[in-house]
Amino acid sequence: MDTYRVARLPARLRGFALPDTSTQPGGYVEAGDYLVLEEKSRHPTPDTDYARLLVPQLREHDTRVCTRWLGPVLSCLLR
Repeated sequence: MDTYRVARLPARLRGFALPDTSTQPGGYVEAGDYLVLEEKSRHPTPDTDYARLLVPQLREHDTRVCTRWLGPVLSCLLR
């Protein structure tokens, strides 16, 4: 049996093509639950975590959101 992770976003977050907020934004991800395709902890700095999410509403169908910045958790990753 496969195990999937789900990210629960409590608020709309900006999505990015790369796991770095200094890059060009790729749209917004609305609050809700999304399948996690990849996780990057402490990347690109020790103060940030990113998750690549499956977002069917976006043209590219996936995007990266910052899930933690300077301590506050911006989304909840579920098992």
